[in-house]
Amino acid sequence: MTMPGLELSVIAPFRNARGAARANVERLADRLSALRLAHEILAVDDASRDGTVEELGQAARARAQIRVLRASRHLGKGACLGEAMRASRGAVVLFTDGDLAYPPEAIPALLRALASADVAIARRAASLRAAARTPRRLRRWLSPRFTSLAQWIVPGVSDPQAGFKGFRRDAAQLIASRQRCRGFCFDVEALAVARAFGLKVAEVPVAWDPSGPSTVRPLRDGARMLAELAAIGWRLRRGVYARPQSRWWQGEVCELGHSNLPGSLRNVSAS
Repeated sequence: MTMPGLELSVIAPFRNARGAARANVERLADRLSALRLAHEILAVDDASRDGTVEELGQAARARAQIRVLRASRHLGKGACLGEAMRASRGAVVLFTDGDLAYPPEAIPALLRALASADVAIARRAASLRAAARTPRRLRRWLSPRFTSLAQWIVPGVSDPQAGFKGFRRDAAQLIASRQRCRGFCFDVEALAVARAFGLKVAEVPVAWDPSGPSTVRPLRDGARMLAELAAIGWRLRRGVYARPQSRWWQGEVCELGHSNLPGSLRNVSAS
């Protein structure tokens, strides 16, 4: 559902981010307010167990433009992003990582790219100092190799896994309606669907700080991501994305009403 006059929806996913969730979503809100665009922020919590949703609720009570969504159980980053895209109401839909590894100051660059493209994605540029602070050596070793595999699925895209992407509303709804990946490969699947429908994709160089904590567990999640990549390739070859897809997690993401956060769940993904 589009809200007339609402220009921008920004989605930020969170998982066990207590201590940083409120500060990060408020920093995002401050930056968006400076842009002087009518906007909303959808902070979506993937069934955190550490009080993250309470922090998000505190931010939402203080700022009317923040909406808090919560999964009833741990679904995965992709599932949460997809449901938030369906619940968004802006003419442009953008998602970014909840830890703000991509600075909110880069949002205008994505918006400018969307003036002539259907989808705009970040091309990460990390300083050597920031890259050296990346906490897991195995993650540093696996990441470029996974990117090379993902580029087989979406050739011509230099950084398909970047977690900072923007979409015109019709592109966002098309991609969300074809979603099958509920994990970290949703980034790649979104681009695969965009390419399958001939949407124009623009890349934007963006500063990136990879030194923060990561929810990716390289061994377990890496195996799942490889399986998801193979499934995306198979769906492309079989033309599966030509029609809308059902989701087994449909109905498991709800919105927390502003009047009584963090209670009173309202379903936002039943359609």
